[in-house]
Amino acid sequence: ENVTLVVPDTTPPVFSSGTAVSVLEGASGTVYDAQATDAGGAADAGITYSLGGTDAARFSIDPGTGAVSFVSSPDFEAPADAGTNNVYNITVTATDASDNAASQDVAITVTDVNEAPTLQASTSTPVFVVAIPTGVDLFSSVSANTGPITEAGQSITQIQLSVSGLADGADEKLVIGGTSVALTHGTTGTVSGVGYSVSVAGSTATVTITPAAGSSLAAINSLVDGLQYRNTDTTSPTVGDRVITLTSIKDNGGVLNSGVDETTLSLSSTAKVQFLVSEGAPVASGWT
Repeated sequence: ENVTLVVPDTTPPVFSSGTAVSVLEGASGTVYDAQATDAGGAADAGITYSLGGTDAARFSIDPGTGAVSFVSSPDFEAPADAGTNNVYNITVTATDASDNAASQDVAITVTDVNEAPTLQASTSTPVFVVAIPTGVDLFSSVSANTGPITEAGQSITQIQLSVSGLADGADEKLVIGGTSVALTHGTTGTVSGVGYSVSVAGSTATVTITPAAGSSLAAINSLVDGLQYRNTDTTSPTVGDRVITLTSIKDNGGVLNSGVDETTLSLSSTAKVQFLVSEGAPVASGWT
């Protein structure tokens, strides 16, 4: 009589996948692929995968393939891992058909991607009257940021705007940081650490403002809030509209890992150059 001896399988699966991986914030789909082999067979053959560990609730795993995905895409600026340090710790367990199991700790690190800076502001339609002693305010309630959520260590490095409808040469001015800057081609300078340059094509000036290095967001808000238009021609200024449009804002976060460091804006205020003030129209403070 032939006797067949069945030797029980007591050998646990062996992992071939790594113990650490880095992914970009906002990642979706598979961020880690667990792979284990049972008794020399093909990877994943006869293996069932499951998750445990400190941050397991933040992930899902395909029990047949070992593909691990975030339940919700990670945000570097708002880490959801237990340590709040953007390192998510999980334990992957591989179990074979004989219930032999092996576990492996895995660290999934989320890396930063620069998000586009933002700028919001209320626009206006002020009236500039001939010989007015000061400029007219253009923007208020200004709120600039280095991204949807403030990104640590970043700052705003450039603001651009356009002024259209120009007709009076060097008498057309943009007040930056309290200093009147002529809206003529090639004008450059610095005021209180803030740089500026002007280029003119036809009747439109493009003004590039470079804030002082490391300027706080509060300083950026104050800078934009303080922008004014004025016209120093006291005898025959060209009556009409000057449209001042904030066109872009840029930060120093760079574009590595498909990051975005510049945002196109379209925030327009219209300064109306007049000889007389219409009843009820806003004018610059200090003029009576």
